[in-house]
Amino acid sequence: MTKDQISAVMAELGPLMELAVVTEYPDSNTWQLEIDDDTIVHAELDEDRAMLTLNCEVGVLSPSADAPKLYRLLLQYNAHAAVNGGLVLGLDSEDIVTQALHIPAAGLERSTLAAAMTDFLHRLEGWRLVVSNAGDAGSGESLAETTEYLRV
Repeated sequence: MTKDQISAVMAELGPLMELAVVTEYPDSNTWQLEIDDDTIVHAELDEDRAMLTLNCEVGVLSPSADAPKLYRLLLQYNAHAAVNGGLVLGLDSEDIVTQALHIPAAGLERSTLAAAMTDFLHRLEGWRLVVSNAGDAGSGESLAETTEYLRV
């Protein structure tokens, strides 16, 4: 699928999903999808691989967080990428937890992208809860219990 075709799908996605703003950066094959004041999803088209990648910040761990426990959970989740729809989690250079999804661009239609975005945002909401509660000793829930609903 060409960049122009993906651009058209992205332009249709905004009104379809009632996104606040969709901004295209044509020189870099990227888009910024403003969901709300707290959520911006970045999309990047790799034409050589025919892959569209969605990524977004999940959040920053609090100083009281049990970082090793959360990092282990992220690794365990990533090990099951085939089961969880290809969603992967990681850390950026500033130790911010991020979420990414690679979507084949060939034949990508707006309804397919909208469904992928809806799932992506649902999981983002769940992972934000996990990250924000990672160090909350008073929550009474283990990280594994908190993430149970994030599985496919």
